Amino acid sequence: MHPETARFVEQMGLLWAEEGFTRIAGRIYALALLSPKPLSLDEMSTTLQVSKPSISNDARMLHRIGLIERVGFPGDRKDYYQLTRDSIVRSIEARILRVEAFQKTMAGASTLPISDEDVLQRIDAHNLANRTVIEALQKIVTALKTSNPSPPPHRRSSRK
Repeated sequence: MHPETARFVEQMGLLWAEEGFTRIAGRIYALALLSPKPLSLDEMSTTLQVSKPSISNDARMLHRIGLIERVGFPGDRKDYYQLTRDSIVRSIEARILRVEAFQKTMAGASTLPISDEDVLQRIDAHNLANRTVIEALQKIVTALKTSNPSPPPHRRSSRK
């Protein structure tokens, strides 16, 4: 892997770890993003220098949440993985869910027995910011679904 590509993949792993995913999941996602073809678990394991069981666990998790999909090729018993056609939308929808969960908790702060005006203003500011972020992300999802910017999925008839 080219050193700049390796740095990008590693940065994605670190960013994903900050978002609560595993570092390996972020690295797999980055690798799938950059790959012109579906990748086998063996290829991912070798390229990322991570054990195959670790790659398998994180690939299954990414598959379960809909960010990558499993594909097969005639005459080949291996499973291959590629980004889903709507991985961008699914990723943003997952962010919306996380912000909504935070918003729900923050909304509960408004009902606490607090009389300090500065504290109440901070709570209101958080609530407003979260609602605004949720609305903006929902508009982005709608725009992406309408424009469909994702490339067509890889052809499954042959593996090159």
